[in-house]
Amino acid sequence: MLKVTIKLYPVEWQAMVKLCPKYDEIAGIPMKELALENLLLAEYRSRITPAQVLSWQSKFSNRTYCCTLPVSVAQTLWNEMQHAQLDAHEQLLLNKLDQALTNFHLPKL
Repeated sequence: MLKVTIKLYPVEWQAMVKLCPKYDEIAGIPMKELALENLLLAEYRSRITPAQVLSWQSKFSNRTYCCTLPVSVAQTLWNEMQHAQLDAHEQLLLNKLDQALTNFHLPKL
């Protein structure tokens, strides 16, 4: 799985998690009608452990920390954020995703 690393403030990480739907939010949608993007983001969010949440909540709010995302999740978040009204933290996250995806290159085999 290809990954991209971005430096986020804890509030930006929380904004990113908030943008990913929970499984129970999409559970009532029939599979054939469910957007692949929502399924991908819900699957990513389900992999976030309570320990990770506590870790990000206890970090210093004035420092950035590395966050590694699968490229597919970063691209999907970027696409979904293009059509949403964003607050200031979400806009900063979008800018960092944009920069990371622009600088990302597939590895040569």
